[in-house]
Amino acid sequence: LNLSVTTPYNADFDGDEMNLHLPQSIEAKAELSELMMVPRLLITPQSNRPVMGIVQDTLTAVTKMTRRDVFLDKCEFMNLLMQLPSWNGHIPQAAILKPKPLWTGKQLFSLILPKEINCVRTHATHPDNEDNSSFKWISPGDTKVLVENGQLLSGILCKRTLGTSPGSLGHVVFMECGHEIAGKFSYYIQLVVNNWLLIEGHSIGIGDTIADENTYRNIQESIQQSKQEVQEVIQLSHHDQLVSERSNSLRQTFENMVNRHLNDAHKRTGSSAQNSLSNFNQLKAMVVSGAKGSLINISQIIACVGQQNVEGKRIPFGFKHRTLPHFIKDDYGPEAKGFVENSYLKGLNPTEFFFHAMAGREGLIDTAVKTAETGYIQRRLIKAMESVMVKYDGTVRNQKEQLIQFIYGEDGLAAENVEFQSIISLKSSNITFENLCKFNFIDDEKYLRQYLNDDIIHDLFTNENSLQILNNEWYQLCQDRNHLRKIFSNINESQIVLPCNIERLIFNARKIFNISDRTRSNLSPIEIIQGLEELIKRLIIIKGNDRLSQEAQHNAIMLMSILIRSSLCSRQVLQVHHLTADAFNWLCEEIETRFQQAQVQPGEMVGVLAAQSIGEPATQMTLNTFHYAGVSAKNVTLGVPRLKEIINLSKTPKTPSMTIFLTDQTANDINKCKQVLSHIEYCSLGKITANTSIYYDPNPRETIIEEDQQWIDIYYEMPDENISKISPWLLRIELDKNKIINKTLTMEQIYEKISKEFGEDLNNELFTGDVDYRRTYTNDIIETFKVFGIEGARKAIEYEMNHVLSFDGSYVNSRHLALLCDIMTTKGHLMSITRHGINREDLSPIMKSSFEETVDVLIEAAAHSEYDPLKGVSESILLGQLAKIGTGAFDIMLNVEKCASAMEVPTTNIDSFHELMLPDAMKKYNQQHVTALTPWIESMPISPSYESYHASGATPIPSFDSTNSLSDYSMSPLDYLSPSSPTNLTSSSIQSRIHLSGSQYNSSSVGHYGPEPIPYSPISLSYNPVTSPKFLDTSTKQGLTSPFYLPTSPYSQTYPTFSSDRLYTSTSSTSPVKSSFLNHLNNQISPKYTAKNLSYSPTSPTIPRYSWSSPNYSSQSPAYSLLSPSYNPTSPVYSSGVSSQKYSPQSPIYSPSKSTYSSTSPTCLVRDHDRSNVSSNFIPTTPQYSPSSPVYSPSQLSSPSSPTSPVDQLNVTLPDDSSSSCQSEDSSQQSDSNDDDNWME
Repeated sequence: LNLSVTTPYNADFDGDEMNLHLPQSIEAKAELSELMMVPRLLITPQSNRPVMGIVQDTLTAVTKMTRRDVFLDKCEFMNLLMQLPSWNGHIPQAAILKPKPLWTGKQLFSLILPKEINCVRTHATHPDNEDNSSFKWISPGDTKVLVENGQLLSGILCKRTLGTSPGSLGHVVFMECGHEIAGKFSYYIQLVVNNWLLIEGHSIGIGDTIADENTYRNIQESIQQSKQEVQEVIQLSHHDQLVSERSNSLRQTFENMVNRHLNDAHKRTGSSAQNSLSNFNQLKAMVVSGAKGSLINISQIIACVGQQNVEGKRIPFGFKHRTLPHFIKDDYGPEAKGFVENSYLKGLNPTEFFFHAMAGREGLIDTAVKTAETGYIQRRLIKAMESVMVKYDGTVRNQKEQLIQFIYGEDGLAAENVEFQSIISLKSSNITFENLCKFNFIDDEKYLRQYLNDDIIHDLFTNENSLQILNNEWYQLCQDRNHLRKIFSNINESQIVLPCNIERLIFNARKIFNISDRTRSNLSPIEIIQGLEELIKRLIIIKGNDRLSQEAQHNAIMLMSILIRSSLCSRQVLQVHHLTADAFNWLCEEIETRFQQAQVQPGEMVGVLAAQSIGEPATQMTLNTFHYAGVSAKNVTLGVPRLKEIINLSKTPKTPSMTIFLTDQTANDINKCKQVLSHIEYCSLGKITANTSIYYDPNPRETIIEEDQQWIDIYYEMPDENISKISPWLLRIELDKNKIINKTLTMEQIYEKISKEFGEDLNNELFTGDVDYRRTYTNDIIETFKVFGIEGARKAIEYEMNHVLSFDGSYVNSRHLALLCDIMTTKGHLMSITRHGINREDLSPIMKSSFEETVDVLIEAAAHSEYDPLKGVSESILLGQLAKIGTGAFDIMLNVEKCASAMEVPTTNIDSFHELMLPDAMKKYNQQHVTALTPWIESMPISPSYESYHASGATPIPSFDSTNSLSDYSMSPLDYLSPSSPTNLTSSSIQSRIHLSGSQYNSSSVGHYGPEPIPYSPISLSYNPVTSPKFLDTSTKQGLTSPFYLPTSPYSQTYPTFSSDRLYTSTSSTSPVKSSFLNHLNNQISPKYTAKNLSYSPTSPTIPRYSWSSPNYSSQSPAYSLLSPSYNPTSPVYSSGVSSQKYSPQSPIYSPSKSTYSSTSPTCLVRDHDRSNVSSNFIPTTPQYSPSSPVYSPSQLSSPSSPTSPVDQLNVTLPDDSSSSCQSEDSSQQSDSNDDDNWME
């Protein structure tokens, strides 16, 4: 298995196994090669990026090879070129000529790159601010990767350029050159680079993990400093001087501060360890290339392992007030709570080892539990969405044709055909936007001549409408920008996914049309604006002129239109890109073509695609809750538990939270903000309580607390309850007066809240006057549904799913999430992805029973006599039917009018397909032609002894024979007469089948011709048709007396006007020629050989070649053979060329009354160079064609010739494939040259 392919399979070489499935039919083979071949699947629709890239040793090597200081001498360079299959034999000019020629690693890599590739990328270590500095094009660290016309001009390659990143070289090659070249590109890199690595070498040892003395000194100082800071925090808390942070308790504040100091130590030591390693360090080489490891691994090996956590917190006390018996009680120091200050290289001490094992054990358990959880989640997602597919009208529907989406993914595009693109107008300031996009030819008149031809400038100033058109363009661009900013509230996350990478297409156009920055354009800005309008009109997703269709079409291409208008506005095209008219037209056509190719195909099972795309990243997610450092109130459930809550539509989420936005007026006033906050913030009694205590105070009218006595006396002036029921135990709560004032609380409010449980909901908050209800958001989906309805709930599900999946860096294309949200909300109520959701929907009973509650569902369906139309996927699989999905999503229509005149074939009386292929079948089946026998043949012969011509896999549907003439005959992919089918009985094999073997043949013969059937497969290796290039001369030595070949055969493989009709030409078995010819033939047959004593086996290793070593054949036989020693080419009756003008396809000297045949007849003309083969000009001279033949009818459908025509012409010709597959090279050339000249004279 190629290493790059292991990534999508998650395979490794520790005993992994794979299953091999062999296709059992031609359709299966075609579908596998078109749908499942590995190079076609380089791009994943989950995240529209490559799923396979260069990995492991090749990635490390290619990073090393493309450095600036890597050179190869001539011997090495030429040896490596020999490894490159695509090398064109041309060695590029060496980069260094003296003292000896040297080539760079970049030059070697450039030879692997396809010539059409243009790409700009950055290395993993590329500084962010370099692109805006003076070093933009002269990268000091060689971190700017620039590829032009397939030449790597600069930059070190790494995982970002050759891995699975969107926009990587593999991605660009796939999009620009297609899957085949992309697959070879990946393979060729491995071939060449791995061989280079054999020269260079790569090994890692202990020396690569040892830093210098200064680094170790810095690491120790950093750790000691952090430990000292932690001790100071502990002292502060001991002396009650620690101030709690907002929304956190004192203990949480303490933990957060300690974590902060220890994490800082880890970062400082890690960076100093990384900086200490040179660029030649092998460990660093692997990390920088992205092949293996990370910077954290380096710091843990060299500097310190760092803080060990269990459940997101420092190691808890497991024994009584301590983590391990090694420490004193209540020790909150770094070492006692799991900080490992040693590195892996030094080794861990016993306590550190124990804490490290605790953290590692948690990871193992987490993985084991997570696998089962996510597996069940994915199964539920797939069962909920298995029948959802794109229909031919563009809509997305389920098995019951219920509408899920009007258009797939809101734009009708397939996820694997879109790429990340950025729109220049979105992030730029007003001034920058105007400078980039506004074409103001009046103000810029002096600059126009730099990039425009003079005649264009003249037209601009003389055309009265030009200013108006340009102003309209600017107004449209401003509108587009405002629209975009409403869609993308977060400008930093403004990358959009669209087809046709316009930036790359412009780059390509400049290279193809040789455009530089000094080129003056012959393109008018007016033409650009009109050209773009025409282009956008041609980008059609939804056809139709009604208002709804037009609105849907506008929405579907809205973002694409904005991208085209901003990237190709007149100023950009002329001033920045300098495109000419030819380049601009090419660009527009390319955009249109690629946009049409990017549309999703009908029959695509987008439901399963979405389920897999969501389920796969779920297996990478963590199982537990994340904690925002420093804000305990913001702790939210994430990872797998939150994903379960969302798809289960949990009514009681673990951590409900609400994000409340204030109106603009309130947001700018701090006092108003506090007022709103005090009103809406969740405030527990504990937050305003200074002290609580419990007393034993048996007398209700008196108290042992002196300061409360006065208050009790006042209260009992008018007692309002039975004091005899009051408990003797007193719970005394003392409130903090300052906090009550800050919260603007009254005692009445506190009393109410103490007496009843506090509750809140979204409705209450939205109606608070100072809250902006348009932006206020809660993560409780059920609450959102109650307040905002189904559309609000759909948007909440989409946002929450995206938030969970993207938290750990995963990206899933939005169309998959949108589809899941639509399925959950399409009925107007929320449907959870559980048995309470899916199995309560109006779906087929078999589908529901295949999910969960199998027996209950089936009993209920039986009790209510439910009807299952068997249109879903599960139902079809269960009953062995072809599911209506993908390539089976359409039906083939039957022409009923044609069927009315058809005749049923009595299939029960036919022994095999073979019988229908015989000339005698003309009489038997009313001269019908076999054109509808496809349902018979479904299986592919897979062994030499398989009789492929027997009808296999017969369907109960009766076959019909068309009454049309053979000129209307069309090749079915499964018909024996199809040249494209591997199992087809090509004309050569049919010739071997329909053999006339002497007296074995008679008009009443049924079944197979010849002594016995030939059970070889047409695709058998040992099978050589007569005209096969592998055909040996010895095979003709059997001569005309071969029982497989007779001069009366109506068929010659290499006959120029031969077509499949030839098989049906009527040959009268009672022809006067036949008996005399056979008599004559019998006289010529060897005494040892008779047609009756044929005892050779068709399954002989020499089949079908006839060998003279056969026991029944004697080489001394007086049989006539073209290669016989008694045959003399100088014989007076021999002519090497056809000079006769009275030539017909049957005989050089043709006479309908001629009834005798002599093997030495002067009419047998054989060309010199055709003796070893069956010549296209060699046609036995038997008059098989006779207008007086009893079987011949002038009105016969299959015979387009005239009864009086001297030349039997057939207008039906085989396709090119057939002729090429049937004819040998020599004979095909001969027939081409002689077609018109000789044969049709």
